[in-house]
Amino acid sequence: MIPAAAFIPGASWMSYTGGEFLMTPDTASFFAPLAFPVPVVNIKSITVYARDMQPDDSVCVYLYRSSPIHGRDGVKFQGQACTTDSGADPQAVTNLRRIYPSLVNTAVHGSYLWASVTGGSFLYGVQVTYTYQTTP
Repeated sequence: MIPAAAFIPGASWMSYTGGEFLMTPDTASFFAPLAFPVPVVNIKSITVYARDMQPDDSVCVYLYRSSPIHGRDGVKFQGQACTTDSGADPQAVTNLRRIYPSLVNTAVHGSYLWASVTGGSFLYGVQVTYTYQTTP
């Protein structure tokens, strides 16, 4: 689980309220690096926990894998999860499509989340589900 406090604001006009990020009135970006307890993982899904206050508001979280030795060409989009038009607090929305590519080898890849928050929305956190091989 990646809490809201792990996300770094992409601009100085966003506010952190202690347990979630709140952004008004337009769009804000936040970034969070991912760390895994083993060198190689397969990411299965991401789930965003958030609240969007109005029908035009949204919280979308995008998963990326980067390979710094390849520069800009090394950044690969892996998947996303976005809130829906719901009054639930929190909404728990999991990506609907398969994560691809799912493999992250931390010897050559780094993974991160980019959260896009619009209107009076709240981001509470993101859950990343993954698997890995255990050695006998």
